[in-house]
Amino acid sequence: MGEKLKKLLLWSATILWMVLIFRLSAQNASASGDLSGGMLQSILALFTPDWNSLSPLAQAQKLDAFHTIFRKLAHFSIYAILGVLWTSTLRFGHWQCKDCPKWRILLPFLLCLLYAVSDEIHQMFSDGRSCELRDICIDFSGAATGIVCITLLHHIILRIQRRHITI
Repeated sequence: MGEKLKKLLLWSATILWMVLIFRLSAQNASASGDLSGGMLQSILALFTPDWNSLSPLAQAQKLDAFHTIFRKLAHFSIYAILGVLWTSTLRFGHWQCKDCPKWRILLPFLLCLLYAVSDEIHQMFSDGRSCELRDICIDFSGAATGIVCITLLHHIILRIQRRHITI
């Protein structure tokens, strides 16, 4: 794959992912709850063998029991992907700074943290939504996990490639 195409794809994926996060944050509380509740119901129906035989009340109780956890895992996962995208974009798609390796690692953390903060502030302007420090922490934890995982994976791949070259 050509370098220009790689850069274009990485930047496009990162920007599109940020647009997706922005759009999800712009939903009012009802639409956001309906989206996550519908997704959770589909997952529970898939992994709960007797789901269809449960009464509507029992289904609602299961949904209520898992809904908050599911939403927080969604925050974590969405930002883990953003962390992977920013790290990949800055490492492979644009910024090759040999003299500043700390910034190659720190900048994705900083960008994800700033986006998490701006995302929560943005939610304050959506009906029924609020700005939660807890969600910023969950978002940043997800981003940090994604950044660390993709960085470790990159280093493992580089070591394997170096081994094959020296053999």
